[in-house]
Amino acid sequence: KDLRVPAEQIRDIIMPVLQARHAAPPLVETYGLLAEAWSHAATSPPPDQLAILNAGAHLFPQLAPYVARVIEFDVVAGNVRDAVEIADAGLRATHDPVIHDRLDRIRAALVVAPTP
Repeated sequence: KDLRVPAEQIRDIIMPVLQARHAAPPLVETYGLLAEAWSHAATSPPPDQLAILNAGAHLFPQLAPYVARVIEFDVVAGNVRDAVEIADAGLRATHDPVIHDRLDRIRAALVVAPTP
């Protein structure tokens, strides 16, 4: 049985999270909850939600599990360049060799199309 949550329900669930994102300072929990909700969705995050998740990855590049999840969302959406940028930010932010190795392997697996 598929336990994925329909996108319409995800939108209802994340509404308070989206409102909380406007509070200062930005809280990692806000972005983490958004990513967690979309990881249970029957569909990928829409572009506007993915942009928010990407912003969170740039705000908190040291959080490897969050960064890896956002990279996965970007790859599924075909945003490989965004995924590479986020992986690079995560690599710059970590001093943990295990996390660095994990992000480095993710980064190496991403193929960037040549710029026109």
